[in-house]
This record gives sequence, structure tokens and C-alpha cells, in this order.
Amino acid sequence: MEKKILAVLFMCFLLVFFMSSASAGFWDFFKKIFGFDGKISIDDCGEFSYTAPVAVTASSSTLPGYPPENAIDGKTGMPWLGINDNKYPKWIYFDLGEEKCVNEVSIAMFPTHTPLKMDIQTSNNPEEIWENVVSDWDYDTEHQSNFHKQAFDVVKARYVRVYQTEGTSPFGSIGEIRITAADYLS
Repeated sequence: MEKKILAVLFMCFLLVFFMSSASAGFWDFFKKIFGFDGKISIDDCGEFSYTAPVAVTASSSTLPGYPPENAIDGKTGMPWLGINDNKYPKWIYFDLGEEKCVNEVSIAMFPTHTPLKMDIQTSNNPEEIWENVVSDWDYDTEHQSNFHKQAFDVVKARYVRVYQTEGTSPFGSIGEIRITAADYLS
């Protein structure tokens, strides 16, 4: 009797697994059934502070004096500039060195490189999936060269990407970025 119950349960699991894989995917099904949305609790995190990335990668870089590293050098005066064309998207991502709790970015831009529309995305593998944590952020000249913050729900991620989707400037650009993160405790 016990074997029959286990066999029926296993068959039900397989049926649900294959049916959900064919439509929305098993992970989407799992999240829907068990209520998991990928977000973590702030209680799972240490103390939040600005976290310096250990590396930076960009979709392109224009002149030798404007590499992606300029976006994390602590100075807003020399930005990262992507290739001088009007084709978007342009992106730059930052490696935090390990998975962290992340809940905010602050970005300084040159007024001449705005207005600009961008998404803030996070990932644990930059070669695969990026999740939007901020969508369609309109960054405009009203922010001048000062830092402008975007807070979002806490996520666990190693990489943070600024994905610029529209702009009036031919460059992808960031004067400086500050990423607010904490150690993941759980």
C-alpha cells in the first residue's frame, strides 16, 4: 500500500513537472506554487554600505581616456564612455566579487549625456540571466553631475548592470556609480 502511494505521488510529480516545463517552465511553476519570488529578506543581510566593485565590464569603450574603470575610480570628472554611435542598448556591469545583498545604486552622469533611459539589472552569472530591479529609469539633466539614487527591494546578486536603452547622446556613459550592498548572512 505504501509503495502504491509513493508511486502515485511520484507520477503526479512527473505529470506536474512535465506539464509545467512545457508551458511556463518548471522554475516559474515552482515559484508560483510555493510563493518564492527570488527576493530575500533584509534580515538575511549584514549592514548596508557603499560597496566597491572588484571589476567592471562594458559593452564598448570609446577613447583610451574613458575606460569602464572610470565609473568606479571615485571621481565623477572622467566618465566611462561607450562607442560614439546612436545605437542602443549600451551597458556596463560591475562585479562585487561575491554574492551580496544589494538594494540601491547611485549614479552620477554628465548633463550633456542625458536624458537617458536605463534599467538596473542584477545577476549571479553575467553570461546568462539578468533580472531587472529597476525598469525604465528616466535620468534627466535635472540631476546634473550629482548622484541620483534608485532604491529597490533587496536582492542577492554578485553583478549589477546599468543597461542603457535610450538616450540623446551617442555615448553610453556613467560618471561614477555607488552600489549599496551588504554581506549575505544566511
